[in-house]
Amino acid sequence: NPLKRPKIEFEESSTKASSLTSVTINDPDLCPRYSARLVLGAKIGASPYWMRKRLESVGLRSISNVVDVTNYVLIELGHPLHAFDFDNLNEKRIIVRRAKDGEKMSTLDEQERTLNSDMLVIADAKGAVAVAGVMGGWGSDVTEKTTNILIESAYFNPVSISKTAKALGMHTEASHRFERGTDIEGLITALNRTAQLIQQLAGGEICSGIVDTYPEPREKITVKLRPERANAVLGTDLNIDEMQKILKSLEFPAEKDQNNLSVMIPTFRPDVSREIDLIEEIARHYGYNNIPVTMPASEVPPESDAENLTRRKYIFRSKIRNIMTACGLMEVLNYSFHGSNALDMLNLSEDSKYRNALRLRNPLSEMQSTIRTTLMPLLMENVKYNMNRRINDIRIFEIGRVFHPKADGKQPDEPEFVSGLISGSIGSQEWNQPTRQVDFFDIKGIVEAMLEGVGITDYKLKATSESPFQQGRSAEIILNDKIIGIFGEIRREVLNNYEIDQPVYMFEMNFDDLMANSTFNTFEPLPTLPSVYRDMAVVLDYDIPSSQVEELIKLTGGDLVRKLSLFDVYKGKQIPDNKKSLAYSIEYYSPEQTLTDEYVDGVQQKIISALSEKFGAELRK
Repeated sequence: NPLKRPKIEFEESSTKASSLTSVTINDPDLCPRYSARLVLGAKIGASPYWMRKRLESVGLRSISNVVDVTNYVLIELGHPLHAFDFDNLNEKRIIVRRAKDGEKMSTLDEQERTLNSDMLVIADAKGAVAVAGVMGGWGSDVTEKTTNILIESAYFNPVSISKTAKALGMHTEASHRFERGTDIEGLITALNRTAQLIQQLAGGEICSGIVDTYPEPREKITVKLRPERANAVLGTDLNIDEMQKILKSLEFPAEKDQNNLSVMIPTFRPDVSREIDLIEEIARHYGYNNIPVTMPASEVPPESDAENLTRRKYIFRSKIRNIMTACGLMEVLNYSFHGSNALDMLNLSEDSKYRNALRLRNPLSEMQSTIRTTLMPLLMENVKYNMNRRINDIRIFEIGRVFHPKADGKQPDEPEFVSGLISGSIGSQEWNQPTRQVDFFDIKGIVEAMLEGVGITDYKLKATSESPFQQGRSAEIILNDKIIGIFGEIRREVLNNYEIDQPVYMFEMNFDDLMANSTFNTFEPLPTLPSVYRDMAVVLDYDIPSSQVEELIKLTGGDLVRKLSLFDVYKGKQIPDNKKSLAYSIEYYSPEQTLTDEYVDGVQQKIISALSEKFGAELRK
């Protein structure tokens, strides 16, 4: 069935619109056509129920009968319009011109905007009254005191509107449509429809005639369509009459020209300009389900190095996700942008590598003005967001790219990072189930689970005090003499910046370094000989990290030390103030012989002697 268009009929007064106003276009490249109508003696009030209901159904709120009409026609016909208070226009005329550099005006949202000469404005004899194609100006808009109305219906250059909207950070219903191209010939229909509805809802008389400034009318575009070509592309067997019928039903006038079709492109279809576009229209109307399905004749090329790397990264990413979810963490996805003060909120030092961040020239908002160099700021924002909604037990992680600028100004490096965060309590909320607050060893356990899960065991931990982590409760992860990550407790002053009132523990690691050093699918035979277990507690200086002690134990015990775990750290009674007690469980194993107690005791004594010699450690009794 053909589209049912609204019937536009109204009476005009004897007063000619051209005798009351005029339209001048100073820059036809940015505004090829501008048309206006006048409605005099209108009464501003509330819209009827049917109008309000229809606008609400598409997410628009009712403002007044006249403004609602312009929004209604925008949705109905797809062409933006604007209504001016005619009496507030200086000298009662319209000038379409470029803005002056530094020119200021207030828009309908009561914000003062600073314009430049790349922007187009609608002006009267005194100054700008609207940002063309984006938003009207404050003071020239329709209010309850308005009686005389000038209706604007124009066509603006899509690229110009897009640049203006982006530069001003204003994305409106009007700019959204002008950016994508409107119908330059259909704006008169939209103008008349608006005048008709305003007269119906607000009364008044419509001045006769339209003030239509159209310096260079558009030439109609004609495209030749070859039926043989269309059938070859689509794999169909449609004849020329069937194609002509389809195109005419879509309002594409098509006439036969020997064995081809000469098709005139309607102005309301700016997306169609080539033969292939017409072929697509035929396919869409004919039905993709009616087009025969055939397998393409092609050979599968060998996998390139880039494709191989992409596939391996996908598999490794899935492995990391599985490990994190097994540890009870949920994945989050954040934007690659954050606010300009995000790095300050982490209290990063001025020489921190993360401070070398790129800023966007025209950000959508200040909160998305800087490209991230680390995943940590947005994870902290996730915590704040959830805690503000009374969700205090948080266990999240993210895998994503960060952007590190290069000194030569070329495209930045884009390494992938994996970062996780825990806060709150662990355990069920049931009355008979114990709960406890997460601590440093929980985040350490998650880090160790990830490293061991990807086959990395020869890493080292080194205490660090780098912000935003708390000194004495954080560590760097070192692999092959390179720092690949960091974890620990977030400093209290950083938590205060985010208005977080409970401890937060976080880690961040370089995904690419993890992948480069990972090993999978390694197997070893089941042990045929028994292991020997020994526990050992040593007392040593408080500032000696456990990682150094473990490294010396493994070095002294050699291959016999199969597994080493720290199961207790104690500081209190019977331990001097500047000392601590570290208790280890050691598993000794040899695949070649059964270890005797005497042999293991000898190895254990060597370890104790080595600890005593290097760290001044004493065996706790």
